[in-house]
Amino acid sequence: MDEPIKILKKSDVVLIVIMVLSAVGLIFIFTATASEVGYVRVSFDGQVEYFSLSEYDGQEITIVSERGTNIIFIENGTARIANASCPDHLCVNWGAISASWHSLVCRPNHVAVTLVGIEEEERHSDLPSIDVHIHQ
Repeated sequence: MDEPIKILKKSDVVLIVIMVLSAVGLIFIFTATASEVGYVRVSFDGQVEYFSLSEYDGQEITIVSERGTNIIFIENGTARIANASCPDHLCVNWGAISASWHSLVCRPNHVAVTLVGIEEEERHSDLPSIDVHIHQ
């Protein structure tokens, strides 16, 4: 009588179980440590500024420099680069970000926009301000 062919060895099953448990553990860790999004962090030529999502809701923030201009629009807990003077407009076409630590980057203009938690802004509230223009 022929013996049935085993598709998975015991070590294969152990490896699969370890991988599944690791994935579940990572999901739990990222979910448990995710902070409440409260601010937009704008990094610009080595400087950083924070804008409250609730305080600046429905407003544009204009960043003007020698490298170019970026207009950041904050709305309903999201941020997007609405307009930029860069040649490729990849930062504009990317759309809005809405989750903690998601970022938009305009490489030609050296501008980065990141959503961060409330505690992030509190840790860096002593940083110098950049020159921005707010439009409602």
